[in-house]
Amino acid sequence: MLYFYIIYDSVFSRNYFSVNLTYVKLDEKAIGWIIREKKKGTPTKEITEIENVTPRRVIDYKRYRETGRIPELRNPGRPRKELSDGETEAIKEAYEEYRCNAIVLQIILRNPAIP
Repeated sequence: MLYFYIIYDSVFSRNYFSVNLTYVKLDEKAIGWIIREKKKGTPTKEITEIENVTPRRVIDYKRYRETGRIPELRNPGRPRKELSDGETEAIKEAYEEYRCNAIVLQIILRNPAIP
C-alpha cells in the first residue's frame, strides 16, 4: 500500500502536470527570427518551445508571406478609461465608508438607494 502511495504521489502531483504558461511579447528581432525559421521549414512546435509563445502566434506570421510586411503587434488588453476628479473622490469616499471590494463599490455607486 505504501508503494502505491509513492507512485500515486509522484505521478499525480501538481509538479508532474505543470506546464510553463508564461508567454512573452516578441520584439522585432524575435519576429524576424521566427519568419526566417518558418522559411527554412522549421516546425511550429519547435519554434514555440524555443521562443515560448503560443502556436497561434507563430501561425500568424504566415501573413508575412502573403503581404511581405512583418505583422505589427497591437497593444494588449482593454483600453484605459480615465476617471474624472469627481468620480475618483466618490470612489474614495465610498471605500472609506464601506471598506469593500471594487464590484460591491460599483453596485453601491450606481444605486444611490443602497445604504
